[in-house]
This record gives sequence, structure tokens and C-alpha cells, in this order.
Amino acid sequence: MLIGHFFQGDVVPACTLPCSFYSYETDRSTSTWPTKSWQLAWLNTSIGRTVLQMSEMSEYRRALELLNQSSDVNKTTTREILRILEQNNALERNLLAITVVRPNWNLHKVAEKEVLSLTSFLSQTGGLLSIWIGLTMICVVEILELIINCCYVFMFKRRENQEHRISSKELASPQIQTPPPKNSKRMKHNNKKKSNQNNKDKAVPNSVVVPLGEYEDTAD
Repeated sequence: MLIGHFFQGDVVPACTLPCSFYSYETDRSTSTWPTKSWQLAWLNTSIGRTVLQMSEMSEYRRALELLNQSSDVNKTTTREILRILEQNNALERNLLAITVVRPNWNLHKVAEKEVLSLTSFLSQTGGLLSIWIGLTMICVVEILELIINCCYVFMFKRRENQEHRISSKELASPQIQTPPPKNSKRMKHNNKKKSNQNNKDKAVPNSVVVPLGEYEDTAD
């Protein structure tokens, strides 16, 4: 009871797991032993003679005496011995044979060792983080570029629509002719006077001044 107090099932909690241990694959098979044909031969051995002294083995002793007394075993003796062995099973009930056989001599060694050290873990983690951060930054830049392109297209379309509206309004409204300024008539009149005066000056022939004395001489 005291020993069972330290156990939980088949495990002692206070004990740590062993670093190395052996385990065997077991297979069990049962059969009746000894067989009828081998019982008398086994009873002639040293261990069999000891078992033969038991009170339950009287019939087996009689069968063994029949086998030893007759120098020439005939069919009648053989049938009698077999009948005695068939009617008694005290030997099978009191004897047990255990044979331990190793099925093969193969040895499987299972060892645990560190696959991923701290340095390799940190290096792999850093590599994965750098990859994901790079992909994330690329995605962010692509999204910003898409937003800028969308804004540019929207502004271009808006400006184009505004220009189209202004041009359509100008075509729909009537054109108003502004009157010429009042001073334009005077300027035209003065220009006409100047042009007439120039024409008169061109039409008058050039006058020649002749001295008076020369004119009298020519008259005489």
C-alpha cells in the first residue's frame, strides 16, 4: 500500500523520463502442452519423473508401465495407452510451458536531437519578416499609386466637363455687337479732311516766281 501510494498507474510522477530505454515488441500465442504423443516421452525425463510422483498421475504411471513392460508394443497395447492418455488431462492442467523467442535481432534506435537552434530560428524569422514587410510596402505603394491615378483621371474628367459646359453656353447665348465709340466718327472725319487736302495739294501745279524786270524785258 505504501509503494502503491507513489504510483499513478504505471508511472511514478517524481521520476523524470529516462534518457535511454529499451522496448520490445511482444506477440503471444497459446497451444495445449504437452501433446498426447509427447507426454510419455516427457515423463521419462528427470523433471517428468518428479511430476509423475503426484497422486493425480496414477493413470499416467499405469500407461508408462504398459509401455515399459511390453518389449514389443503391439496394436492392443498402443490402443490402451492412447485410451488412457485421451481420458486424462491432468498433465495439461498442471503444467505450463513458456517459451520466449525473439522474432528478430534487428535494433531500432530512436534518438532526439535539436533540429532548429536559436540562431537558425532567429535568422529564419528575420528572413520571413523581411519578405512580408517588403511585400506589404510594395502593396502600399501600389495602392497609393492607384489612388493618385484615380484622382488625376477624376480631375481631368471634371476639367473637361467644365470646359465642355462653358463652350456649350457660349454657343447657346446670342452674340452682342458693341457699338463703335463716339470719337471714331470724328477720327474718320478728320482722316477724310486730311486725305482731301492731300489730294488738292497734289492737283495744284507748282508756281514759278519770275522777277519783274525780266518780265518787262520779255514784254518789250
